[in-house]
Amino acid sequence: MVSSLSQLQLATLIIAIAAGGTAFGHVNDSGFWLSKSLSEVDEKTNLKTWTVMETIVGLVGIVGATIVWFIVS
Repeated sequence: MVSSLSQLQLATLIIAIAAGGTAFGHVNDSGFWLSKSLSEVDEKTNLKTWTVMETIVGLVGIVGATIVWFIVS
């Protein structure tokens, strides 16, 4: 099945997978700790804002990948 997909479709699948992984990175992500130290907020506040930001990034990624998938298919 994979061999029947175009290069752009494979790239779209990779973007969709990465978007899903991005949405649930949280405290394993070094960016989380970097943003916490640079913005000088406590972990609870940073986790709240980081969760919202990462969820938005993930949703935009999956929606964008879905749009591209339907355009190229």
